[in-house]
Amino acid sequence: MGVARSIGKVSGTVTILILCACVGVSILGTYLAVFPRVVTILERAVGKYDSIFPEITILNGHASIREKQPHFLDNLGEKDLVLVIDTREGSQEKALNYLKEAKAGAVLTGRTIVTKNQGEVRIISLKEIPDMVLNSENIKAALQEYLPSLTRWATLLVAIYFLFAKPVQIVFFAIIPYLGARTYSIPLTYGEATKIAAVGMVVPVTVEFFYNFMDPGISTSVFIYFLSYVIVLILAVRDLVRESRQVDTSEAGIHPS
Repeated sequence: MGVARSIGKVSGTVTILILCACVGVSILGTYLAVFPRVVTILERAVGKYDSIFPEITILNGHASIREKQPHFLDNLGEKDLVLVIDTREGSQEKALNYLKEAKAGAVLTGRTIVTKNQGEVRIISLKEIPDMVLNSENIKAALQEYLPSLTRWATLLVAIYFLFAKPVQIVFFAIIPYLGARTYSIPLTYGEATKIAAVGMVVPVTVEFFYNFMDPGISTSVFIYFLSYVIVLILAVRDLVRESRQVDTSEAGIHPS
């Protein structure tokens, strides 16, 4: 019996255990390799705050800055994005004028944040915003304070995602060995195909786990994952075909040299 056929005969319990192991490895890889990179990106962004934005003080639902106003943030390199800070009295009425010709943008007034995206304008009140001073130092301190809680919640969300995504991937990718077997008239139930897909997931999950430590982009990591998954399942179909031909040869009384 070939490898693929043997895998198709494993018990459901073994299949579930393999699935759980794949989920666990994916969660661990995200926690150890992806989260630290996200934290690094956030810290770099926070470090650049003072070079892009002025210090913003919010007190009793009212925003203010020390710079001359209106203050245009035109150093972001986005020509279609308009960002303005004008917290002077009466600036609320001027906010829409700043965004009139803009495709997208935001205006911080004394009492509100006015945003525009795809022609839709929204006004967000600062009334419920707690008192704070926004600068690199304070934002970095807040990031360090809340990072453990954010990490725990992010890990939980990642776990929930993989618990749903991995079974769906198995059901979907089981189509490859199932249709591959049917193409060559090889008997294979869809249940057996899902077991092959479940065991086959071990390879792409392992590849992704180690590849993530090489600091790839998200799109590259996803591409490598699915590419290796498809290759493994194609090899499984190849194994089924080889086994079927050996059986046919044996039944015909022909012994290959």
